[in-house]
Amino acid sequence: MIGRHLRARRVVLAAMLGAAAAVLLPLTALAHPLGNFTVNHATAVLLDGDVLRVRHVIDYAEIPAFQEQQAMGADSPGWLSRRAATVRDAVHVAVDGAAVSLGVADRSMAFRPGQAGLQTLRVEVLLTARVSPGATHTVTVHDGDDAGRIGWREITVQVAGGAAVEAADVPSTSPSDMLRSYPQDRLTSPLDVADARLQLRAGLVSSDTTLLGPVGGAATAARDGLVGLLDSHGDGALVLLAVFAAMALGAAHALSPGHGKTVMAGYLVGTRRSWRDAVMLGATITVTHTAGVFALGLLTLFAATVVAPERLYPILTLGSGALILVVGVAMVAVRVRSARRGGPLAALAEHAHAHGDHGHTHHHENAHDHAHAHDHNAAQRTSRRGLLALGVAGGLVPCPSALLVLLAAVSLHRIAGGILLIVAFSAGLAAVLVGIGTAIASGARAVRRVPNLARVRALQRAAAVLPVASALLISAAGLGLTVQALSGVA
Repeated sequence: MIGRHLRARRVVLAAMLGAAAAVLLPLTALAHPLGNFTVNHATAVLLDGDVLRVRHVIDYAEIPAFQEQQAMGADSPGWLSRRAATVRDAVHVAVDGAAVSLGVADRSMAFRPGQAGLQTLRVEVLLTARVSPGATHTVTVHDGDDAGRIGWREITVQVAGGAAVEAADVPSTSPSDMLRSYPQDRLTSPLDVADARLQLRAGLVSSDTTLLGPVGGAATAARDGLVGLLDSHGDGALVLLAVFAAMALGAAHALSPGHGKTVMAGYLVGTRRSWRDAVMLGATITVTHTAGVFALGLLTLFAATVVAPERLYPILTLGSGALILVVGVAMVAVRVRSARRGGPLAALAEHAHAHGDHGHTHHHENAHDHAHAHDHNAAQRTSRRGLLALGVAGGLVPCPSALLVLLAAVSLHRIAGGILLIVAFSAGLAAVLVGIGTAIASGARAVRRVPNLARVRALQRAAAVLPVASALLISAAGLGLTVQALSGVA
């Protein structure tokens, strides 16, 4: 009987894990390779005989594609016409120093499945102009479309109909196949070429090469697993599975780089705080992270024309790094001062509060006791403030995956369900962070109780240095984040 129950539990567990995998894997498989916020551009210049054709391709990742869908509503042809006119005005071509007036010859758009049930958007615009046949021309191209948006940007040049390239500072082959396949080795440092200078010899007769395929504007109805569950119209079992999957996604996200795990470790080890502090730190990170998702979601929906959401990420990272740096420097100052005065951070092994488990106390001179109490109180105040500040800093930068789930819920008119999934995502994030913090705090306490006196003495000597070292580690982490964010802001 017991064996059958155990087998049944294993079957249920395997089914839940399989369902969660089916829900979570599409989130990764369909993610845009350059990030959910990117707007990517490719411009191909073709001199075909005496006809200059400029093919401009825009690849919108999920979040900007969602914003454009909101803007176009039911009038996608009108939106496409306006977008093509914007491209015509933003792509500047000059021939022999004189600006060329480009005309829109063709345009197309197509949606493709993306992450979290959202879609990516591909737009192509064909611009044309004529040049003097048989002559050599200096052609300059500047792509000013979506200037300031983050993402890939490239320019290429080709010839046909008897024309020839005499000199060019851009390649003839698109490294991304016109934004269809991005090179894996350039995903962390996307190409950013907005200008080209070309020496082209025109041919005599155009071959009438067609660059754009058939126009396609129909949106696909693709949905990944999590959003499909969200759109399950109230089925209780599927809603529970969606909540479970969202928690699993949040837990997996917590294990990815970031979220202040290194800072958390340095803080908890250096201050010898308890598991309660680990819970408080993890909870603060989670609350801040959740609030950031909702705030960025509101910005994406209602204020993206004022501030592009992707531009906020370097700013939030800068704020997070600066806050961690300030807390780290303050902790270094307090701990160094305490160590110089012989306070509790300098001689933790010699004071009752540092090893109360041993069941004995020490007597001190009044002046020393006063300095001890003063340093201890200052350290405690700094630690409490630092705890909250580090929690806020760790959760300041919201997760794009959680934002995608929220936007997908909005697109399905399941706002309450989306809020539930974001809360579940945050609960999974909190569980892992609290678990990591509790393990660190418990491990540090266990090490301090090792009975081997020689090891204890060595640990006691190290204890005088560890608080300052951990504060320096926090400061270094904050400085690294700040420097990295400054390059993004600039």
